[in-house]
Amino acid sequence: MNTLTAILVALPLLAVPIPFLYARSLPALKKQELLYKLFCSPLGYYMTLFARDPDAVPHRQVRSVNKKDGQVKVVPVPYGEDNYGYIIVNDAVAVVVDPGDAHRIQQVLQAEAPNVQLHAILVTHKHWDHTAGTASLKAKHKNVKVYGSTIDFSDSWVNWWWKVDHFVNDGETIVVGDMRFRVIATPCHTRGSVMYLLEPSPGDTAGQSRQRSIIYSSDDEDDAPVAPHTAVEDEPSLFTGDTLFIGGCGKYFEGDAVDMYSVIEKLRPLLTAQTLVWPGHEYAEANLAFARELETGNMTLQLKHQEAKDATYHRYATVPSTWSDESSYNPYLRIDTRARRGELWRNVLRVAEYKDRKRVEASVREKLGDTTENEVAVVIGLLRILKDGWKGPST
Repeated sequence: MNTLTAILVALPLLAVPIPFLYARSLPALKKQELLYKLFCSPLGYYMTLFARDPDAVPHRQVRSVNKKDGQVKVVPVPYGEDNYGYIIVNDAVAVVVDPGDAHRIQQVLQAEAPNVQLHAILVTHKHWDHTAGTASLKAKHKNVKVYGSTIDFSDSWVNWWWKVDHFVNDGETIVVGDMRFRVIATPCHTRGSVMYLLEPSPGDTAGQSRQRSIIYSSDDEDDAPVAPHTAVEDEPSLFTGDTLFIGGCGKYFEGDAVDMYSVIEKLRPLLTAQTLVWPGHEYAEANLAFARELETGNMTLQLKHQEAKDATYHRYATVPSTWSDESSYNPYLRIDTRARRGELWRNVLRVAEYKDRKRVEASVREKLGDTTENEVAVVIGLLRILKDGWKGPST
């Protein structure tokens, strides 16, 4: 390599620290906005790839199960520090949700479904920890279609890296083999965030009670549970990305309290009690510890938090949850008019700082006016502020 070529190669690398150095001089809010824009840019893509260790041990253990013909198998793929992607297999067809790490997805795909063709990739939102593997998988699987929301992907020049080629909108249905995924727009974490609802196969009766076959394995030495690894199921499955987690929700990067309130109210009539919830991160233990501090009298929450702690100890996954379970301990789903006088509601209003409360109230009132929905959205907004400032369990 001659001197001129070396300089041309080095110049872009030398320029990388400049925006970060500039960000240090900005006020906190402006700094956060700039860093978020950098993360969503191609710079974030290369930083995400650079941080990947192909030899890293997955953050949670996932073991395989066999499935019968015609069944749908959902395989969680842990990667990175705490991410989950998902491989969904039905007969000779596979779908991947949120492939942030192409190497890990390909490894698990080869192990779980070596003779199955990857037909589609579904991405829930634009963040690189969920999309960094799309280009590589698309190059390897020539006929694969990549689906993402119109809002997050269609108008962005960054889609040259994302490789989304099918833009979807709220209410549309994606059909892959015998599988049907309903697109549910959930704008808050990003403006174009979507969830994908894998609906029961044709012939199932809507709302009919069916036996879930969530497979648990046992450790050979101490008979301790190792993971609720793969699921073979007939209930609807909801892939939530970073909008909804076990025991919590995602940060409102591009939305606000009213947006999250609207998302929750939109989901309530769409989901059955036994809908399986598959989130994009393993945040259960921290989320539930935070929730316990605000609702100390909720015994279901206490038991679930202990389960999550045990899962962390054994390194097994906490996914999936169910909509019914989440409604019993996830604080964002428990702030409604029936719970207004409950412990959770009172504690949120008691603990939140006055300035935060006034700021959220003004923002919500501007959108909703003085309504019952206003009060619920304010508490949802304060919950997020409290969680963002939370330093961990009190001792």
